[in-house]
Formats: sequence, structure tokens, C-alpha cells
Amino acid sequence: MIKKYALVFFFFLAYLFTWSNWFPQALASRGITSIQVPGFLAILSGYGPALAAIVIVSLTYGRQGLRELFGRLLRWRVGIQWYLIALFMPAFVILLAININKWTGGTAPDFSSAVFPFGPPETPFLQKLVILFLVFTLGFDGLGEEIGWRGF
Repeated sequence: MIKKYALVFFFFLAYLFTWSNWFPQALASRGITSIQVPGFLAILSGYGPALAAIVIVSLTYGRQGLRELFGRLLRWRVGIQWYLIALFMPAFVILLAININKWTGGTAPDFSSAVFPFGPPETPFLQKLVILFLVFTLGFDGLGEEIGWRGF
């Protein structure tokens, strides 16, 4: 039955894994409920689609299906320059927006009180920001969503 309705089960599980954590947070942020979800669960919620894909693929296609699912992560379909552009373009756009704001009379964001959980305090802010951006983009957004929505 799961194989016949794999897509339906995938969507159900993806939304269940994701929104079972995000929905209580949304309600709490509006003062509707006092249920608090631990922060690490909020981050793990981003992996809902990936977890759903892994569950459905393992139940319907077994180990071979999982090999194929994860193998898609390593297939290069375009030149490396396009992957680099896709990786760094969001950071470039953010920096461009900050500079356009400054050039047109606005003020630059004050990051002097920003706290980063890694690197020595004397490490330049921009280096920390780039590292943080890459870690979150690749580790959380990319893997959590792509394996599920595109891989499945």
C-alpha cells in the first residue's frame, strides 16, 4: 500500500515531521499557547522532507533505493562554476543590498554585538558570517530540503 501511495505518504510525513514542531512555535510566538519547542527541534524540523523521503524510500525500495537517493547528491549536472555561483550568490546579494542602502544614505547594520559560537573573537566579522552562511545553507537548508523535495 505504501508503494502505491508513496507520494501521498511522503507529503504526509514531510509536513508531519516539519509542522509538528513549527506549528506550536508559531502559536507560542502569537501568545496563543505557551508550548515551547526546544531550539534544536526547530532546526531538525528543516530536515522533515529529507526524513520523510528516507523513510518512504527505505520502506518501498530498501537499501538500493537509499543508495540511489543519496547518490543523487553527488551527481554533477552542470559545471562547478554554476555550483559556486549558486552557493555564493545569496551572500553576494545580501552584501550588495547592505552597500546600496549605505550608498543611498542609509545606515549599515550594526553587527558589533553579534555573537558567533565559533572562532576566536578577533576573527573578522565577515569571515565568521561567510562560514556561518555556508554551514547553514549547506547543512540545514540544502540537505534538509533537497533530499526530500527534489530527491524523492
